[in-house]
Amino acid sequence: MYTFLGRFIPSIRKSLIQMVPDGIPNPKLVVYVTGWLEFIIAISVFIPKLNYIFSVVGIILCFMLFPGNIKAHARNISFGSKAPTNIYLRACIQILFIVSFIIIFKHA
Repeated sequence: MYTFLGRFIPSIRKSLIQMVPDGIPNPKLVVYVTGWLEFIIAISVFIPKLNYIFSVVGIILCFMLFPGNIKAHARNISFGSKAPTNIYLRACIQILFIVSFIIIFKHA
């Protein structure tokens, strides 16, 4: 939910749009669509019949979004008004999300 809610904070939304890898059309739309996917994934945790499907979607989304983290690191893109997050911390957070989705998947 935290990452979804960030889409409503203009400075964070601007940073997320800048993070979209070059060559992907309409970065603003990508940010909104991925945000709504994150929202649906967060809600699905409370709906047992959807846990299986959206844990897989969550894992795929983590892999799809990581190039944006690499771009943010390479171009020193801040996250809102905060200094850019270290790429190793970003990778650890992504791994934590993936492990969480795997746990949800196995218990679904």
